[in-house]
Amino acid sequence: MNEHSQTSGDPSPITLRPVVAADEPLLLEIYASTRAEEMAMVPWTSEQQDAFVKMQFTSQQEHYKKLQPDADHDIIMLNGRPVGRLYVARTNERIEIMDITVLPQHRKDDDSSIDRGPSIRETTTEGQKNARSGGGRNRTHRTV
Repeated sequence: MNEHSQTSGDPSPITLRPVVAADEPLLLEIYASTRAEEMAMVPWTSEQQDAFVKMQFTSQQEHYKKLQPDADHDIIMLNGRPVGRLYVARTNERIEIMDITVLPQHRKDDDSSIDRGPSIRETTTEGQKNARSGGGRNRTHRTV
């Protein structure tokens, strides 16, 4: 897959690039950011927390690959820097956003952050009729 960008005439600071094997530490960091609140509440050592998060991350990756083996897995880039991840399953009829996660420091709406509004919507729906969340229990699922 080629790098995607916003479909309007203006260049977007938000782009997507396909995940590569070297992205695993980044993907784990992004995933861990979704579990930080939970980890703050458990009486585990940092080693136990890290092991648990790594196990959950691996399980989620395997689940997504089994559920939608042809889904795109991209890194969300903001001004050339990685700030999140996006799993998208595409068919001729629809786009299913399986998971979108943005690092906490980039969730605010200012010059150094990303907002999950029109830029992401346009990036993920290029050439498609609609986009919707995949649902499920994962807190990172959102309709965009």
